[in-house]
Amino acid sequence: MNCSLRTAVLTLSLCYAVTSAIAQAAPRSETLLPDTTTAYVSVADLGVLRASFNQTQWGQLVHDPAMQSFVDDFRHQLQQKGMRQLEDLGLSWPELEGVPGGEISVALVHPEKGRMAAVVLVDVTGHRDRAVALIEKIGVNLNKRGAQRLRDASQGAIVYDLPAEDGKRANRQAACFLKDDLLIVTDDLGVLRKIVAAQAGAAEATDRAGSLAHLKSFSEIMARCDKSAGGVSPQVRWFVEPFGYADMIRETTLKKKRVGIDLVQALRSQGFAAIQGLGGYINFGADQCDLVHRTMVYAPPVIGHEETKEKYELAARMLKFPVAGDLEPQNWVPKQVATYNSFNWDIKSAFASIGPLVDEVMAEKGVFHDVLDSLKNDPQGPKVDIEKDLVGNLGSRVTVITDYELPIGPKSEHLLVGIETTNETMVAETIAKTMKGDARRREFEGHVIWEIVDEESAVPELKIENPEGGDIAHADREDDKAESKKPHEGHLMQNAAVTVAFGHLFVSSNLGFLQNILHQAGSAESLASAPDYRYVAKQMKAFGGEEISFRMFSRTDLEYRPTYELIRTGQMPKSETILGQILNGLLGDGKEGVVRKQKIDGTKLPEFGAVSHYFGPAGTFCSSERNGWFILGFMIDKARLGAEGAKDIVEETKPLGGKGATSIEAAPTKEAPIKPSASISAPSAVTAKKLGGTTKK
Repeated sequence: MNCSLRTAVLTLSLCYAVTSAIAQAAPRSETLLPDTTTAYVSVADLGVLRASFNQTQWGQLVHDPAMQSFVDDFRHQLQQKGMRQLEDLGLSWPELEGVPGGEISVALVHPEKGRMAAVVLVDVTGHRDRAVALIEKIGVNLNKRGAQRLRDASQGAIVYDLPAEDGKRANRQAACFLKDDLLIVTDDLGVLRKIVAAQAGAAEATDRAGSLAHLKSFSEIMARCDKSAGGVSPQVRWFVEPFGYADMIRETTLKKKRVGIDLVQALRSQGFAAIQGLGGYINFGADQCDLVHRTMVYAPPVIGHEETKEKYELAARMLKFPVAGDLEPQNWVPKQVATYNSFNWDIKSAFASIGPLVDEVMAEKGVFHDVLDSLKNDPQGPKVDIEKDLVGNLGSRVTVITDYELPIGPKSEHLLVGIETTNETMVAETIAKTMKGDARRREFEGHVIWEIVDEESAVPELKIENPEGGDIAHADREDDKAESKKPHEGHLMQNAAVTVAFGHLFVSSNLGFLQNILHQAGSAESLASAPDYRYVAKQMKAFGGEEISFRMFSRTDLEYRPTYELIRTGQMPKSETILGQILNGLLGDGKEGVVRKQKIDGTKLPEFGAVSHYFGPAGTFCSSERNGWFILGFMIDKARLGAEGAKDIVEETKPLGGKGATSIEAAPTKEAPIKPSASISAPSAVTAKKLGGTTKK
């Protein structure tokens, strides 16, 4: 639940989809749409939204002359990926611009099994002439594609039969209807009739039965976000019914179904359908922030569990994130990290609940138990009772931090997970038993580190000289052409380093990153003392983020820089950063295991230093509530931190890896001690005392 990842993708989508218009929910549209709506986005006033966005740092970024070539290219790529549904309706975002006089909303409706309807609702108050012109333009666009207008229009609607196309369902139609300053465009006549009937008979209704507004999950989400907003009207509202949406997409896709585990069904059968909806509010330029987003995940207790300790059933019981404390950074969290995320989790309950889910995903009943039994009782195994010796000695707080090293490449981003322990000695012994024989044992400043290296990348290739010239090919090696066809299998941690220290079990994606954390722990200052963190913490407290379940902090300039540089240097498709993988999914071709070609011309981007001032700090907190989880996140303009504070931040937030940090990955044995990166000041004293506590301001 990385705050800035979610903020990044959401904000970038709005940046381009907004000025192009990824429309949003109008105050009345939810009373017209049916309760079978599975996805919904609504903008109350497109002009207000655009003006507010343009005043933010993100708005200034996309209008910076140095960014224009890239912005235009990126917008084109997003439109190619996201406008196909609108094209079937004869619409384009540029043609919609200027038509709304009020709200504009877009929805996907699941009227019945095997059907999906796209709906666009536009309040054209004061712009009726533009709406009429748009309807005519829709007809021209559809005629060019071979559509035929029907003589017998439905209820005054203009209806077109769409031509057959490969990969799309047969007997498709598109319809336009304009009445009482409401323009409706859809590809489903049945849904159109329901909306028209609702418009005619529910003029005064705000909670019409059978409408989206009457849907319990939708109304609860909007009410909770409204309560938090304190009367501030949202510029954007959105809603998704996750399992209904997934079912609709699968039922209506004509692509060949993947062979293997049905993950959606596995999650549903294990109780995760308790998550009935998620959605919220978005505002730009509000509450002294560039962006504020409020989200609720609606997951009330299942029937029969309303008054019990276990709100959910089966594997969904792992969704326990207790509210406890403010989750301030621990002493070992470096002052200069890119992101910091910490949350409370009932790990013991999660472990006790996960078995059935693992069995279902693996399609083999009892496989999870068999693995645990093998680890415990197999004479050739480590003879470790994972539940008792490891999980039983873990606490309930998990912390995740990320950073990057220079020079930037596909593997520059580093991640570390720290889990509290209640018995550090027992956890260390259990890890040693588990790792022995399968990982490389290292020692560093009194700490034992177990390094797990991906065999394919770790084993050097043996080359044998050929008397006739060149190298003799390995008998078991495929040729380069065949190798290039192998699917790229990306993992979050292809390599890992594990240790137990400072009251925590640490798992890192990079040995050098873990060593840096261990080396600087105990120094005078941690993240909690950084000026930008303190500013974000103050804002979070003002929003009510004190007793919480999750706390997230991001320096978006540091978090986004690796992805930015990979795009600029043409390496984006190979990116292993979290944000990079998300963007690759958005812009890719959907072919599993195939590294896509970079479509965006990164050479159009300026040096990152020329635009880094547009990327400010961000914060998010989440609280567990009776009916689910409430999340509030925000992004701040760097200028608000003050000139002196900003200067300090630049000095204090250099990457933990530092330039040339790859040298720190040399084997840190007693015979060959490592040399810390120059970007890290040596601690005044590295002691054996536990440093797992919170640094209070």
